[in-house]
Amino acid sequence: MRTRIIQTKFWSDEYVAKLTVSQRLFFLYCLTNQYVNLIWFYECSDRIIRFETGIDDATLQEAKLKFQKDKKILFLNDYIFLVNASKYENFTGQKNEVAAQKLWDLIPESVKVLKDSILDTPIDTPIDTPLIGTISHKSEIINHKSIIYTKKIFQKLQNEILKEAKSKYPDKDVNLVMEEFLEGIEIKDYHYKNYKLAFFKWVRGSYHNSHGGIKPNGAVQAEKGKYDHIKPTVILT
Repeated sequence: MRTRIIQTKFWSDEYVAKLTVSQRLFFLYCLTNQYVNLIWFYECSDRIIRFETGIDDATLQEAKLKFQKDKKILFLNDYIFLVNASKYENFTGQKNEVAAQKLWDLIPESVKVLKDSILDTPIDTPIDTPLIGTISHKSEIINHKSIIYTKKIFQKLQNEILKEAKSKYPDKDVNLVMEEFLEGIEIKDYHYKNYKLAFFKWVRGSYHNSHGGIKPNGAVQAEKGKYDHIKPTVILT
C-alpha cells in the first residue's frame, strides 16, 4: 500500500482556507487517492470520484471547474494532473526517473497536448463555459468546454476529434463537415473561441448525407480577399 504525506499546513494554506468543505475534501482526495502516482498525472473517472468521496455530481463539476480555472488541478477527460505537486516530490535517482518516464509514456498524447494548451493560457483568460452548465451535460462541459481548443490544438487533435464525432453522430457525414470546417478556418478565416465546440456545432447543424450540404453555426467570417462580398455572421452561443 502506497503512503502519501500531507503537510499539516495544508489546512491553513490561504487557497485551501477559502474553499468550501466539499472542495477541500475533493482537493485532498486528488492528493491522496489510490490512483496517485509518481508524476501526479493519473486516470480517475468521475464515477470513481463520486463513489469514493460521496460528493454529488453537481458539486463535483463545480469544484472541477474552479480548480481547473485556478490552474491548481487539471481535468483532462478522465485524467487528473496536479499542477504544482511535483515540486514537493522527494523521490530522486535514476530508477525513479525511469519509472516516471514510463508513467509519462502511458499518458495519451492527446491528453498531454490538452494539458500543455491549458497551462500555456494566461490564468486570467476567460474559460468558455458557464460556472455550472445544464445539469444533464455537466460531464461534457468539463471535458470539452473547460478546455480551450485553440486552432492549433484543434489541428493537432484533428483525427481524434473526427473519430469522436463519428461515434457521436453516426448519421452525419462527418468527413465532409470536417473538410468544410477546415476550409472555413483556413481559407475563409472563421474564428472561434473553442474550435472543437464549433466543429461539433457544425456537425449537429449539418444536413444528412442525402442532402449533401453544410450549415455553419457560430462563425465569425473576416471580410477580406475573395470573400469580401460575404457579410460576417455572428451567432452568440
